[in-house]
Amino acid sequence: YSEPLIRLPDDYICYRPPDYAAVVGSAPCLENGFVTFGCFNNLSKISGPTITLWAKILKQVPESQLLMNARALASERARARLISLFTDQGISEDQLLLEPGLPHSGIMAEPHSAIMADYGRVDIGLDPFPYTGGLTTIEALWMGVPVVTLSGETFVARHSTSHLMNAGLVELVCEDPVAYVNKALDLAADFGGLNALRQSIRPKLAASPILDGERYTRNLERIFRQLWRHRCEQTSM
Repeated sequence: YSEPLIRLPDDYICYRPPDYAAVVGSAPCLENGFVTFGCFNNLSKISGPTITLWAKILKQVPESQLLMNARALASERARARLISLFTDQGISEDQLLLEPGLPHSGIMAEPHSAIMADYGRVDIGLDPFPYTGGLTTIEALWMGVPVVTLSGETFVARHSTSHLMNAGLVELVCEDPVAYVNKALDLAADFGGLNALRQSIRPKLAASPILDGERYTRNLERIFRQLWRHRCEQTSM
């Protein structure tokens, strides 16, 4: 960075959940009998190394599926390319649920409330890397979906790290690819534990600094005052 960095004491954002967000239901694996992984991030974030790790996870979780919801998936070319990348890793097309989400045109193919409700079909969120989820991660958490992230060294590689740590879910932050795969496998192996975790996430997020708009504003005001005092001291010299 060319500018001095100013660090907020908690998260770098705060969040206000939409009124239309559905209540958190039971983990879908309890009814389905298999685990559904999910990622609703922009398709441009889905790197080759991300697909490699996701394929390792899907291969080791019997009958598992991966639900991806991204507006770029309205393109048949994009869908075909993504399917090819997964089949090259030994993943059957039948394991992929690819849905178009919101189009670039600004006219919503489905309302945001429907996309939020789609998290009710996801047991475990898989975060892409090195560009991790931001708002997408918080929305998944609000809907009770645990998101496994691989923490990196840059700001964009630590979006989800910040959100998960502030939400009290540090156990979902992984420092290397092996830990990332193992965490996803551990969650997938315990349907009861996964459901219990699902029910606990929204209350944790609601009580966290991420949803405390007043706290965020006061911290920001304090930093603005510090910066202004520093500027005044510089100009008076």
